[in-house]
Order: sequence, then structure tokens, then C-alpha cells
Amino acid sequence: MKLGVLLSTGASAREIEAEMRGVYGDGSGALSEVLKASPEAEVYAGRFRGQDAVFKRLLTADAAEKLQETEAELGYLSDAFPDGPVRIVPFLGALPETGTLVLRRAPGQRVSLALKTGDREERSRIMALCGDWLAAVAPLRVETRPFWSRKMAQRLGEDVGDFQEVRGILARLEALGERHRRAPLTHAVAHGDFAPVNLSVDGGTIWAYDIQGGHVLPLA
Repeated sequence: MKLGVLLSTGASAREIEAEMRGVYGDGSGALSEVLKASPEAEVYAGRFRGQDAVFKRLLTADAAEKLQETEAELGYLSDAFPDGPVRIVPFLGALPETGTLVLRRAPGQRVSLALKTGDREERSRIMALCGDWLAAVAPLRVETRPFWSRKMAQRLGEDVGDFQEVRGILARLEALGERHRRAPLTHAVAHGDFAPVNLSVDGGTIWAYDIQGGHVLPLA
């Protein structure tokens, strides 16, 4: 990590800890490690009220809105799946002045790392668990909407620049989507960024995190 990033995250961590003491009292917790630093967010590991926790400081202009959305979404999903193989990392607290989410740290191993095993059967087992998570969460909020395939392809293509291979793929996707354009398709709210880096596997349980609100998207 570059010196400038170390200095800025160090100062940021102190600001988060100061707000945490002011909101939750002295001895409520501390930050111990920088997990991620980007222009959009900083993520720290630490302790909060006796639990292993993750502190995510949102740096975008809509941080306050995302704090509220995330608290509501995680609360809803945690109530829906309080135990069992499908789990959601609990929301522990919010620090509005610094725009910071406090979440319980997921047990187990991040799926993106677990899938690097050479054991093919284990990879298949983990992928099946991830599919089970999505299959359990998606039916909670389902609705029928027109499928706006062209709009989706256009949004995907906004930031690809002159990468012709990617543009070729998008063109084929748009052509494929034309067959279903405006057709009534099932849409659901599940996870805005359902990816291996946002899931942890702990035995037979999949934990999901990094859910900033829900998104209504077509099921495929």
C-alpha cells in the first residue's frame, strides 16, 4: 500500500474511532487493519462491542442514503434468514458523520479464495451453495415487469470505450435480448453485487455481505 494511502486511511480510521466513541461510548471498539481503499469506499477490520467487525466508510455523495438503504436491506434479510445455510452479515451500527457502516465480520473463507482449491468436488459444492443462497433469497420479492433489453445493453456499454471485443459481445447480447424485448419477465430483488468476493463459505453455510440496498433485476 502506498504511503499516501496509508496516511489517509490512518487519519480516516481515527475519525471513525472518534465518532464511534462519541456515539457508542468509550471502549466500544477499534479499527485494526485496512482491508480496502478506493475512491468510493474504505474498508477496515476491527472490533465493535466485543464482536469481530468490518467498518465500511462510504465516500460517495450518496453515503447517507446508502447507510439507510443498507440498514433496511440487511435488517429485512437477516429477519428472513436468522439461521441455517443461507445467511446475511448482520448490520451492527451506523456512524453518519463519517458515512460508515458497521457490520459483523463474516465467518469462514471468502468464496473467491475458496474456489481456488484444486479439489474439483469442493469447487462444485461451494458453487452449489452459492446457487442455493440466490435461490432462497430471490423468491422473497418477485414481480413481473417488461424486459428492457436494449436499455440494459446500453448501460453495460457506457464505459467500455473502444474495446471492440467487448462491444461485439454487447451487440450479440442486444440481438439476443431483442427476442424478449418488452416481454413480461420475472424480476426479483436479491443482491446488488452477487459475486465471489462478496460471499463467504463456512462449512455448509454461505454468508453474503456488501449489500448496499436491493436492485430489481430480471432472473435469468
